[in-house]
Amino acid sequence: MATTGGAPAELGCSVEQLDPYYRYADRDQIAQFAQLCPALVPLLLEAAKEIARHFDEPELVLEVVEGLTAEEQGLVVSINTDLPPEEAMARMDRFDEEWWVDVQDRAQGRVCIDVEFR
Repeated sequence: MATTGGAPAELGCSVEQLDPYYRYADRDQIAQFAQLCPALVPLLLEAAKEIARHFDEPELVLEVVEGLTAEEQGLVVSINTDLPPEEAMARMDRFDEEWWVDVQDRAQGRVCIDVEFR
């Protein structure tokens, strides 16, 4: 769905929908970002479910970052895991191949998903 003048054209796309799946570095920043880019909320919901298929009980942290693209803010999804690095990276590769590669265009270059080790 499109946005008009910065206002969401699609109802119900808010940070509250992400609450069951993500922890936030700064919830207010995430809420503002979700208002500016409501089309990313459904993608983030899908991502959380797909990540859970590849990582056992992942802790997902969502953070707004500057300069993810040339002049715009973006989001980083950190998959916090206790898995050994080799296994975590193999699972990340499968996640990329089985899902992310096919949908990353929907992210408009504004979402990065990566693994972090606890």
